[in-house]
Amino acid sequence: MTAPPTGPLPPAGAPTLPARTAAAPAWRVGQVLAATVVSAPRQGLSDLRIGTLLVRAQTGELQLSPGQTLRLEVASLREQPVLRLLNLMAADPLNTALRTALPRQQPLAPLLASLLRAIGDAPAAARPLAPEIARAAQELFNRLPTAAALGQAGGLREALRNSGLFLESKLAQAAATGAAAAGPVTPSRVPALGTDFKANLIRLIQVLRDNTANSTPPASRGGTAPVAAPLSTALAAALANTRAAATAGLYGDPAMPPQRGQPPQPQSVATSLGRLATLEPLTLLHQSEGALARIQLNQLASLAGGERPTSVDWLLELPVRRDGDIDLWGLHIGREPERDATGGARDDAPGWTVTLAFELPGLGPLQARITVRGERVTAQFFSPVRDIPPRVRAQLPLLDARLRAAGLEVGELGCSEGQLPATVGADRSRILDERA
Repeated sequence: MTAPPTGPLPPAGAPTLPARTAAAPAWRVGQVLAATVVSAPRQGLSDLRIGTLLVRAQTGELQLSPGQTLRLEVASLREQPVLRLLNLMAADPLNTALRTALPRQQPLAPLLASLLRAIGDAPAAARPLAPEIARAAQELFNRLPTAAALGQAGGLREALRNSGLFLESKLAQAAATGAAAAGPVTPSRVPALGTDFKANLIRLIQVLRDNTANSTPPASRGGTAPVAAPLSTALAAALANTRAAATAGLYGDPAMPPQRGQPPQPQSVATSLGRLATLEPLTLLHQSEGALARIQLNQLASLAGGERPTSVDWLLELPVRRDGDIDLWGLHIGREPERDATGGARDDAPGWTVTLAFELPGLGPLQARITVRGERVTAQFFSPVRDIPPRVRAQLPLLDARLRAAGLEVGELGCSEGQLPATVGADRSRILDERA
């Protein structure tokens, strides 16, 4: 569209937006319209979507941002329409962040598989990584919590704190205590950042970006141009990034981001490692950025809101070192009143519920829901693989004995074939809204 003419003087009162459309709209003076800001190409001009029309409006000194919604009243329909601004609602920052991170996110399992490949002996099909990338990958691996540490209450607490879910809280605390007054916040000056998974992932991404930016064409280095990966190999790597587990059809796609009310899905790092044909810096960068977006989605989904703004609901994925391998545990941790079969809240003290999803070598995919209310604990396990529930049920007497030895009252313990059901009465985060 061409820039609109100056147009008539707007009426006094509320701010007005002289507008021009490609076709004469069937509006009436006094009609109220809903509009969305599509873009703001330059100061004083904004493109608005009103129904099926794209309107270019003169906004003067008014600052509008893409995504904002407006209510406009048709003030005049002379040479060009004049729309009076009734109210201005800023775009919801939560929805904006969700829409930004959602198309970029990827499950963590492919990245962790690439991490194991990067720190191990590279196969012949993979080009060796630059030393600085290998060092950053090794540091990220070394700072993951170990399975032995998670066997202790203090180690588990520290691993949850360093999962990346609370990085911004650590940064705010460092700033509040004056740690940032003498210079930039770094792991050496704020030790809590040194073992934070999100912080270390950001450092790896920066190393990968610097390496990519500093790369020069092989001819200028006097080297030989690398052979591009075949299309079939690239396609296989792309599929591995979006399908991390062989049991995805049984549980649902683990590439889908976690949501409130939905149980986490098991992910297998070993399966992703078996599908990794080659390892290139750009592949590792793409996976790292996707994993970072995944952590951001977990953080957004963990924000209090909905009908229960005071409830605790943390969603996170925890990589754990086990010898030279990595296991990936999906967790939902919630503290809220338990709900009865009708969805109503009970009157007794609130309890803690932990939902787990994992796939360990030699065992297979499992989900579990563990609830602690007072001194009473119950646990239910689920697996879609027929021979796994009997094996788990055989170990439940040992679990019962150990829970009682810890001073807990043990309620129902069981293992069933199938998938863990969604929480009764839980509000679900709506990342995608299918309603018009």
